[in-house]
Parts: sequence; C-alpha cells; structure tokens
Amino acid sequence: MGNSFSGASNKWVQGFFVHMNTAPDGSCHTWSHWDEGGKKFGVYKDGDVVGNTNAHPNSLEVKDKAGRLWKLEAEYVDRKNNEYDFVPKAITCDGKEVKFPDLFQPTALALAGNREPIRFVPGAGREAGCVTAAGDYVLTGGWKERGRIWVKRMSDGAKPGVFEPGPIVGGVENTGWIDILTGITAFERSNGEYLVFIEEDYKAKSILYRWKPWSFIFISGM
Repeated sequence: MGNSFSGASNKWVQGFFVHMNTAPDGSCHTWSHWDEGGKKFGVYKDGDVVGNTNAHPNSLEVKDKAGRLWKLEAEYVDRKNNEYDFVPKAITCDGKEVKFPDLFQPTALALAGNREPIRFVPGAGREAGCVTAAGDYVLTGGWKERGRIWVKRMSDGAKPGVFEPGPIVGGVENTGWIDILTGITAFERSNGEYLVFIEEDYKAKSILYRWKPWSFIFISGM
C-alpha cells in the first residue's frame, strides 16, 4: 500500500511499473513508461520510497550465479508509442534458445534468491499472468482465475495446494481478475507464516491470504 495522492512529494508511489530489478543491497528499482504523477521511476527499500532515479531496470534479462545471461527475446508491437507492449518469442541463455514446451507467453524473468533457474508449469496454464516468489515457494495466478493462487515449492517441486477466495470475501464468483504481472506480492514472516496479497478491483475490497506451510491448511482470503 502506498501514498499516491497529491502531497506525497518525494514519497510518491507509482501506480504500476513494467520493469523491476533488485540491487545487491535489497533496494528495488522500477521503471514504467508513464505515471500520473510524472514519476516514471522508483527506488524502494524496506517498505519505503528511497529514490526516483532511472537505473534502467530490465525484467527481460537476468544473470544467474554462474554468470550466464538469460534473456526473454521479444518483438515490440509499437516501440515508439507503446514501450511496454511486446510479444514474447523465446528464452535464451548466453545467446542459445532454451525450450520450455509448456510455457506460454512469458512476460518477465527472475531468479529467486539468485538460485539455479527452475522450470515449472503454472497451475493456471495458459491463463497464467502473474508470478512472485517468497521463501521456498513460487506463487502464480491467472488472468481470469478470480483470485485463485497456485503454490509450488522450489526445493523439491511439490505442490502444496491452491488459495481460493473464501466466503468472507464473497467466494470465487465475487472476485475479479488479476490482470497485471505484479498482481501477487508475498512475504515470509519471521514465524514462518506467509502473507500473500493479490490485486482485486471488484467490489472495492482487498484480498490477503495467510498461510502456515507446516499446517497444510490454506486460510481463505479476507
């Protein structure tokens, strides 16, 4: 949650961003092609806005701990007027294409904790439109899946389950689409519990999932 109202001054938070990279000190550098407040760039750390400089982040490229350069090769539909509108073509590693037969239209590359790259099929299949990672888990959601979030453990590939909006928020039928890449944000708390926030534009509500992996019980969104 950020302050994007008038008067925020140098604490203005972007409404959205297209690219993001994380620096060694943990600060997140973001880039967008447009912002209502005129601040297309942002630097965030420890839950605070710490800058507004353009570090030229690129979510389409990432280096793994072995120094290999992974790239999401893309064709821009209208580079001049729509800097964010592209069609993904392939994923390459040091210039050589790497095939992922079950992967459909990826939109960003990232290495969680600078680990070895992992490969998995998102639970939402071809509807998959957003992804994030926290602790040992990667979470994915779908554009039209109405708040459902699929969980996969990175260390062994296990699939603990799926978050679903519960009756306290009106259930799946009263939940909107997650229609942005950054529609999921997840945090691992010091007690091992996970907090998962998802975008929700329908009926003026927010959805938060709380999950304790050791209990194998998913708590419905609230």
